Amino acid sequence: MNTQVLEYLIAISEEHSLTRAAERFYLSQPSLSHHLANVERELGAKLFRKEGRALWPTEEGVIFINKARAILHAEAQARQQIEALRVQARPCLRLCMDTAEEAWFRQKVQPHLERLQVRIECTRLPAGQALTALEQGEQDLALLLVCGPPPQLPCSTRTLWQDEIALAVPAAAVEKEAHAALTELCYLRFDAPSAWDAQAEQSLTGAGITPHMVCTAPDQTTASEMVAAGHAFAFLPRARIAAGAGLAAYPAAPAWQATLLACFSTPEHPICAEALPALLEVLQQIVEHGLKTDTPD
Repeated sequence: MNTQVLEYLIAISEEHSLTRAAERFYLSQPSLSHHLANVERELGAKLFRKEGRALWPTEEGVIFINKARAILHAEAQARQQIEALRVQARPCLRLCMDTAEEAWFRQKVQPHLERLQVRIECTRLPAGQALTALEQGEQDLALLLVCGPPPQLPCSTRTLWQDEIALAVPAAAVEKEAHAALTELCYLRFDAPSAWDAQAEQSLTGAGITPHMVCTAPDQTTASEMVAAGHAFAFLPRARIAAGAGLAAYPAAPAWQATLLACFSTPEHPICAEALPALLEVLQQIVEHGLKTDTPD
């Protein structure tokens, strides 16, 4: 008797029908009946009784089905624990990033890394601490969203994404008294690194804009939709503004450059050192092929 047979009998108890239980597993009804008869013969007990057209577990059947569920649950737990040990035994590639990049990384990048045969250990660190940890050999790779011109860094870098960030407003607001129109709208901000917030605040001040309502958007797609609908204004990449119907860049608000950098050093473990270029390629491909639906906030 194997676990597949246990699943067959549990299905019979849930469906109260050999035919419907057999359909679950793409079996013929005679084949499932044969499995049931073999188990009952092995146990020396009837597991189901017929009431009308339905099958119901006997007293022995209830005991068996409950134990079968417990066995399958225990097997699933064992598999999970063994898989966790297998993953834990892999060499560790240490990666750090700020809050916004972490959310994007886990959602968009992590699923593509199983083939690398390394364990990715993610740590949330502000940009300054991330660079220090990288320089001191405590991290192998840092994802940094740099606002303004990219600085000279004491490590290898790769530019994953770069664009100018401008204040996106409803297109209709530019056509009339834009400044007055913005006071009626909600300013959307993001869960962003402090450098982004500082640049945004500086740009708003430069344009003489004091938001009366401030809300937090979950991502830039949502922000774009709210701006296009005429409900809000937000700082967005020029490429997104240009591609979005109903969006326009507010010219009086100074724009700034944003760059997503991968900063890295060569890991000591040879398997990790071999996996790092592959990880960088995955990151680049996700950005270039549009799998990353929202640029880092």
